Amino acid sequence: MRLMKRPLFIHLFGSRLTLLAATLCAGTAQAATNIASTVSASATVLASCQTPSTNALAFGTYSPSEDKPGTTTLSVRCTGGTPIVVSLNKGTTTGASIAQRKLANGTNTLNYNLYSNSPGPGGTNGSVWGDTALVNTVSSTGLGLGTDRTFTVYGLIPAGQNNAVPGNYSDLITVTVTY
Repeated sequence: MRLMKRPLFIHLFGSRLTLLAATLCAGTAQAATNIASTVSASATVLASCQTPSTNALAFGTYSPSEDKPGTTTLSVRCTGGTPIVVSLNKGTTTGASIAQRKLANGTNTLNYNLYSNSPGPGGTNGSVWGDTALVNTVSSTGLGLGTDRTFTVYGLIPAGQNNAVPGNYSDLITVTVTY
């Protein structure tokens, strides 16, 4: 078997080439390159209202010789800035209308009404709170679902109902919030 010897210059050249390649790789490190893009984010908030919170309107004892006023409040929670319209229907008593609501005790009735402002004697200068655009509804905007928008409801049983029969009278009004 014959050993072949490589010439020394090839061996040295080969080592130098390896050393040169290692040096070039170490010295050519480059700074990182960044590229960017964007992600679009969006959401939609829908107009929303919660069921109105209402309080009873208790007039107390009525005497036909004088007007019997009363007040109560109702509250609505709607998303902020949501346009709302609050309406009150005529009630459940037979023969009632928005212009003349009625409290009932069986077939006996007492006339009364509900207003969006404080009425004068006998209901004068009062804005009847109704349930259509033609009869005073109340418009506002929502304050946010965590905040009540509170409305005062003014009630009045006018004097002069001299044929009123003693007893307890009541009616049931539906509050509607349109948004």
